[in-house]
Amino acid sequence: MRVKDHAEVAFLIMFGAMRLARFALWALVLAPLACARGGRPRPPVDLPPDQQILLIVRGDDFGATHAANMALEESFTEGIMTSASMLVPGPWFREAAALVRANPQWRVGVHLTITSEFDRLRWSPVLPHTETGSLVAPDGAMWGGGYFVDDPGLSAAHRPFWTSGPPDSAEVERELRAQIRYAQDSGIRVDYLDCHMGMACRQLLPIVQRLAAELCVPIPEQGLLGEREVNLEDVQNSTEAGTRVVIEMLESLTPGVWRYIGHPAHDTPELRAVDSEWGPRLARGRDATRRVWQDPAVKRVIDDRGIRLVSPADLWDYEACRRTR
Repeated sequence: MRVKDHAEVAFLIMFGAMRLARFALWALVLAPLACARGGRPRPPVDLPPDQQILLIVRGDDFGATHAANMALEESFTEGIMTSASMLVPGPWFREAAALVRANPQWRVGVHLTITSEFDRLRWSPVLPHTETGSLVAPDGAMWGGGYFVDDPGLSAAHRPFWTSGPPDSAEVERELRAQIRYAQDSGIRVDYLDCHMGMACRQLLPIVQRLAAELCVPIPEQGLLGEREVNLEDVQNSTEAGTRVVIEMLESLTPGVWRYIGHPAHDTPELRAVDSEWGPRLARGRDATRRVWQDPAVKRVIDDRGIRLVSPADLWDYEACRRTR
C-alpha cells in the first residue's frame, strides 16, 4: 500500500472515530468555541452531551452573486449562520474572498462546483476548457446539471445545459483541486469541503474524500460528520411564512447534530435576472431566508430550547487528523 493510501485510510478511520466520540467532546469544547467565533453566547444547558441539540446553519453560494455577498456579513453577525460555503468559480468570488479575509473568525468552506444551474448567470471551470472538457456545456460554462441525475422535465431554456453523460473523473479532480487552491491563494482558510447541488458528493465522493484527507478537513455532507439534515428549501416568499416554517423546524429537533442549509441574499434586480424561469421566485425566497435568520422570534426559540449553534469546525479535531498523517 502506498503512503498516500495509508493517509486516506487513516483519515477515514479517524472520521468514524470522531463521530463516535463527539458526544463526549461536546460539553468540553463547544461553549468556549462559540464565544471564540464571536457569536452570541448560548445559555448554559444542564443536559448530558448526548441529549443536546446541535445545529449547523450553513449559507451556500457566496461568490455567485453580489446579492449573496451583501448578505454574508449580516448573516454571521446579525443572523444565526455558523458557516459559509464559497462558490469559487462564481463571478463575484473575489468580493466574497475579500470579506472573508477581513473576518478571519468566520468558518468558511469551499463549495466544490461542477455545475452552473441558471440559464442567464453562467460560470465556467477555474481551469482552461482544454483540461475540463467533460464539465463544459456548448456555451462554454459548466453544465447546468445531469451527470448522475435524471432529467427532471426541463424547460426549453434549460435543456441545452443538461448533460446525460458522466464527467471524466480525472478532469473533475483537477478542477476541484484548482478551486481549493484558488480559494487558498485568495487568503481563505478552508475549514471544510462540501458540494454545490450535492453533485460532486455522489458518485464522485471518493475524490472529495481524497481531497479532504489531504487537507485534514471534514465533509459535512450526507451524514458524513454524523449530522442529520433538515429538509427545508429556502423559506417561503415572505418573512412571516418563513419564520413559521423555521420555528416549527426548530421546535421539532431531537438531540443530536443537525444541518440546515439556506442561501441568504438580498432581493435585487441582479438576483432576479440570474434565470429566466426561476429568478424572481429565487430572489424572494433567498431574501426571506436572510430575514428569517435574523428574526428575533427565531433566535428566541433557539435560546429557549438551548439549541447550540455550531460550525463543522466545532465538531472536527484538526490536530488529531494531522497527527495521523
